[in-house]
Parts: sequence; structure tokens; C-alpha cells
Amino acid sequence: MPLSVALAEQLAQIVLAGVAILLTASVLQQFRTVGPKGHLLDALALVPQWKFFAQDAVGLDPDWSDDWHVLARVAAIGDATRPTPWQPVIAPAVRSGWHFIWNPHGRSQAQLLAYAEMLGRAHPAEPINPAGLAYLTLLRACFDVVSPDRDQALQFAVVATRGRHERPVFLRYLSLWHVR
Repeated sequence: MPLSVALAEQLAQIVLAGVAILLTASVLQQFRTVGPKGHLLDALALVPQWKFFAQDAVGLDPDWSDDWHVLARVAAIGDATRPTPWQPVIAPAVRSGWHFIWNPHGRSQAQLLAYAEMLGRAHPAEPINPAGLAYLTLLRACFDVVSPDRDQALQFAVVATRGRHERPVFLRYLSLWHVR
């Protein structure tokens, strides 16, 4: 066998071994975070750190996978002790097969849910501005869906649910009472 063929075969085996080592290291990397020693060994960042399905986000933030809903209720003006039951105003829609072709309300519903999430994730130490765009947009949507009488006040709540079966409800934001 000529020298160049033998050298090429050895080089191919070395490259194959290197690829196998990198593949093994990347598979192992999926199950742990690289510490300082790992960064020293991988100074050129050759080992990928893929995290399928955002495992770190789910692990660090338990609210990451919440479904956001806006509920509203009405009560007689001056008597908030006997409000009506909560009515859903905005919730993640049940999608049909037709929605992937035509869903005219998809963007507006998504924006309303984004505003609801913004209010629901607000820090308790920072008060929410009732004259802010998110608050007023959600309030308008609640008035449109619930449409209270002239002698009734409206209150809305942003709640979060999680899971597939029982879906416990977590209150994230409760608005003031409003009249038209």
C-alpha cells in the first residue's frame, strides 16, 4: 500500500474519532450545564449546547408555560359585594383545521393575550398604570364582551392556568372597578 493511501486512512480514522468524541460530548451536554472546567476544555466552543424544548427556561421559570386568560364580572354600582360570576373574555382559542388558512382574529387575540401576560407578569412593587395602553385595551375588550348596564360596574382579572387536566387557576392581576 502506498504511503499516501495509508496516511489518508489514518487521517480519516483520526477525523472519525474526533467526530465521535464531539458527538458523544454534545449528547452528554444535553443533560448537564457546562461548568468552569468544561469551558476550559472547550475553549473554542466546539461542543454544542442545544437545549431542545427550552428545558432551562422551564426549569428556571415555573410560570414559563402558563396559559393566560382574562375574565370579567359586573356588579351594581356601589355594591361590589354581590358581583356576577366571572365570564371568560379572552382565552387561548380552540383552533380548528381551518385556522391555519384563515384566522382573521388571530393577531388581535394574540395581542390581547400579550397585554394580559404583561399585566400578569408585572412586578407587585411597580403599580400598573390604569391609563396605560395594555390596561385600557383589555378594559375595552371586557366592556365589548360583557357590556354591563349603565348602573353596573365592571372588573376584570388576568388569570393563568397550567397543565392539561385539572388546570388550577392562578390569579395574576385584579383590576379596579370601572363604569362606562
